[in-house]
Amino acid sequence: MAGLITMGLLPGQSIEISGIDAAKRWNRTGLVIECGATYRFEVTNVTGWRDGKIETDPDGYEKLHLLPLLPARRYPFARWLKLIGAIGTSAGDYFPIGMGRTRKATAAGELYCFANDASFRYHDNDGQLTLKVFRED
Repeated sequence: MAGLITMGLLPGQSIEISGIDAAKRWNRTGLVIECGATYRFEVTNVTGWRDGKIETDPDGYEKLHLLPLLPARRYPFARWLKLIGAIGTSAGDYFPIGMGRTRKATAAGELYCFANDASFRYHDNDGQLTLKVFRED
């Protein structure tokens, strides 16, 4: 994304990141995460988060008929369309966020987000959300 400013947070600071899109494979946030710091993530606004015709929220969903596709999920340990955070775009440091969580960072780099889906299934996703990130220490 051209012109995106990357920045970190000092302890006690927060930022709201709007426009995280369920249909994008990678949502660049511009927020630099510091290894060892503790962050609280909270979804503050959701509009139309869905997978095709399946309405859900950033905590995601499970359906029995999708069991054969479980190995295709980008982050296999989280539900379909659950909001996932990633430090950078390599597969090394993914973590579930859902509607919210607190996490001590195990790596440093820019925060990216995505709706957990199979790599080839983003074309039928829809919806956006706003993510508030608060650095605790």
